[in-house]
Amino acid sequence: MSEEEESTTSSEIGNVSDRVLDVFVNKLESEEEYAEVAGRLKDVVFNDKVSEKALRTALFGEEE
Repeated sequence: MSEEEESTTSSEIGNVSDRVLDVFVNKLESEEEYAEVAGRLKDVVFNDKVSEKALRTALFGEEE
């Protein structure tokens, strides 16, 4: 596989995962009891650097 093909494949995977995460977060957001979690999760996944600690804080409100 050439570098160009690898780059295209990697980009396609990134686009698919972004779409899947977007659908998931939007579904969470549509549920009243999960709207706050969805907002925090969206910030982490789409705007910040994703780490286990950041995801735990977004999902469970845990702060260490």
